[in-house]
Amino acid sequence: MTMQKDIRIGLLIIGDEVLNGDTLDTNSNYAAKQLSAANMPVKRILTVGDKEPQIVKGLDYLFQECNIVISTGGLGPTRDDITKATVAKYYNTNLIQNEQILENLRERYKQRGRTLNELNLQQAMVPATAVIMPNDVGTAPIMWLEEEGKILATLPGVPFEMRHNLDVSIIPKLLSMKGDDKVVERIVMTVGIPESDLAIKLKEIDDAVDAANNDSYFYKLAYLPTLMVVKLHLTAIGPDETVLVDKLNGFVNKILDIANEFIYSTERISLFEYVGKRLIIEKKTIACVESCTGGYMAHQFTASEGSSAYFLGGAVTYDNQVKEDLVQVKHETLMKYGAVSEQTVAEMISGGLKQFKTDYVLATSGIAGPTGGGEDKPIGTLCFGIGSSDGRIITRTIRFNLRRNENIQLFSLVTVDLLRRELDKLPQKV
Repeated sequence: MTMQKDIRIGLLIIGDEVLNGDTLDTNSNYAAKQLSAANMPVKRILTVGDKEPQIVKGLDYLFQECNIVISTGGLGPTRDDITKATVAKYYNTNLIQNEQILENLRERYKQRGRTLNELNLQQAMVPATAVIMPNDVGTAPIMWLEEEGKILATLPGVPFEMRHNLDVSIIPKLLSMKGDDKVVERIVMTVGIPESDLAIKLKEIDDAVDAANNDSYFYKLAYLPTLMVVKLHLTAIGPDETVLVDKLNGFVNKILDIANEFIYSTERISLFEYVGKRLIIEKKTIACVESCTGGYMAHQFTASEGSSAYFLGGAVTYDNQVKEDLVQVKHETLMKYGAVSEQTVAEMISGGLKQFKTDYVLATSGIAGPTGGGEDKPIGTLCFGIGSSDGRIITRTIRFNLRRNENIQLFSLVTVDLLRRELDKLPQKV
């Protein structure tokens, strides 16, 4: 592989489903953020359909300005997945069967109790000149092709596969091309503060990061926001790893001092994972009594390995009668205040503590939308809270204005953050 410091990246998003609006392109958004955070900003992004002429024209267009193209999509086993065949033609090579891929496919299907069919076998066919990288989370091959300074890296279109392989295989390989410089990264996970507010708080740090840059060392602080969570990604590139580590540690410590109450981890983990770890440390247990979130909180907690140590159970009390029957919400409370009320949530918590006998109970009741809201309780209204076995109950009301799925996620996150603040002995926001 030719070593080069001049890295100019283009993204080629392949898929008719993206062009016709059936699938939202989240891959280019994620890739651009991750590459930018690694000091390799994307120069061009292009979307094309699942047709050979479109893919070829897309590659030609991107390679006019870029020397590296990262593609997503078209690597599956169906007949409209033509990326491999097209790429083989583009790089003047032929498709051959890769024995390692074939063996991995056989093993994966054997574990699932299934047999490879003709279409599945096609996934083991790859361009003869391609360098194949392992795909630990799927069956599509990750390929790296290079000819006359034109480098193409192919990734699956399935978002979680694309993200994993970009982070684990492609970005480290690209960074290695930048020469002998070392690369050091740090992560700071924040929750409950908007990106713009966080940037204002950390202006001093931003300025210090920019001021540290010189001809030998590069530093960058990137803000990577998702729903309610902003990941701070610090990158340092330079010849002396000790210098890089010391500098980044200094930046992280200052961030911890300035934004402490909003920081939940310096590891790349979710808020649910963090709270789960805290519960294990404290030897505490939880249960969830959910209405508007429909079991989303319980699902997120139990998605983590080891959750049985702290998560005992949950109840989806979507209907008012179920609220009365399962967690003893009073009929009079529902009639007087409504299901979406702090009074109802308080009784959901109280009943949940009796039912599950846990140290903590989390509860939600709200209006996720797109219908069901009123003038006094519009769509996006959430009443939520937590309670502990010592009888203390905290309830809150908040309003969001997003689509149903995003509202459900936010409802869950803001409730879990209430428990985080309790576990970390932080002041509860009013």
